[in-house]
Amino acid sequence: MFEDYRVLGTLATGRMGSTYTVEELRGRRQRALKVIHPHVVAPSFDPDDFDRVLRSGSELDREHYVEVLRTGLRAEDSTPWLVMQLLRGEDGSARVRSKGPLAAQLVIELFDQSCRALQKAHQKGEAHGDLKPENLFFASARHVGMPFSINLLDFGVARFVDTGEKLWKAPEQSPGQRQHPQIDVWALGLVGFFMLTGRSFWDAPEATHPTHAEAVIPAAGLAAATLDVPLPYPGAFDTWFSRCVCVDPDARFENAAAVLKGLRKVLAGVPLDSSAQRVHSVPGVQSQAVTVPPGVAAGRQRVLAEPSVSFPALSGDPTRVEPMSQAAPTRHQPTRERRPPPEPGPPPAHLFEQRPPAPKASPPPPRPEPKRQENTSRAAVTRFATRELVDILRAVVEEDPEGRRLMRDVRRLMAEHDALRRMRKLE
Repeated sequence: MFEDYRVLGTLATGRMGSTYTVEELRGRRQRALKVIHPHVVAPSFDPDDFDRVLRSGSELDREHYVEVLRTGLRAEDSTPWLVMQLLRGEDGSARVRSKGPLAAQLVIELFDQSCRALQKAHQKGEAHGDLKPENLFFASARHVGMPFSINLLDFGVARFVDTGEKLWKAPEQSPGQRQHPQIDVWALGLVGFFMLTGRSFWDAPEATHPTHAEAVIPAAGLAAATLDVPLPYPGAFDTWFSRCVCVDPDARFENAAAVLKGLRKVLAGVPLDSSAQRVHSVPGVQSQAVTVPPGVAAGRQRVLAEPSVSFPALSGDPTRVEPMSQAAPTRHQPTRERRPPPEPGPPPAHLFEQRPPAPKASPPPPRPEPKRQENTSRAAVTRFATRELVDILRAVVEEDPEGRRLMRDVRRLMAEHDALRRMRKLE
């Protein structure tokens, strides 16, 4: 037992806490209960703020944020807990482990649903704060034509806990502080790399997380090549990735909507503007170095040189304007002897000949008028529909006495209708 719930089993256990399947004692409905580990709770924890932030996610988007139904503190040790809706499916990390990396079209669908939900928080200056594959839950599709439905877990919880996990978090992120949208942009870049390749970006030998003494963030295409995993459109993906995983928050994409727009172009093969730098200095870090092979850098930064145009040299004073002559020179042409026009003679005789008039064309013979035929198609359709209706009524009311009486009336009306139609034809 836990408060007003009966514990049925354990769903998962992680660095932040343990999640259980519970059943309400009153409504008998199954829910998910998450109990935060006491040692990860931030010193500045506020129960009222905890309840307000966690409930605000479902208020932004009920379709993609998991609804938090209740929060509280455990009586014996004041450990925070929360009750949320129970989902059926698997998280992003489990899906990649079981089915492999996602195809480009599925990654676009994942980001389309996730970024649209995140954008509603980003427009208010808020952030999820703990985006990672484990918090992207793949549930069964709610709409026809969709491969799955995405639910975002643990919205805002990272503000109140400190798990020590830095794999998906931005270098400037810290618990207890208000979090800006750019920390979600950092995480979205790493999530995109993981979903397309099935490997963590920081597994690359050249990569070093910015929280260490030396921060090295190589190009995504180079990291994928060293990990021996395929990456679609590596050149364009490098630019998109560098606009997400960038130590300077101001150099990242502005919000989730910009991330989604850029990723759509990348996976469609459209290059992005490569104005963002790939490696930036970390505040508090003395040195930061990254070496990109010249061949790779030249391949990514190849530009088309404009053709050079040469002009002939001008002689004399270029500021002097020569006056134009009044008469343009002309070439000498020999004069030809003019001949007098011929004297007019008598007009030709054929102009006065009278031609017989052309015979008039005989008018075409009149076409015989088509015989009018009675249009019986409408009556045939009506009669067919009426008989079909009778068959349907017979099947529906065959065991009802009142229905049998109704069927007799319908047959009588049909007979009267047929007799009236025959009389009109005889007239």
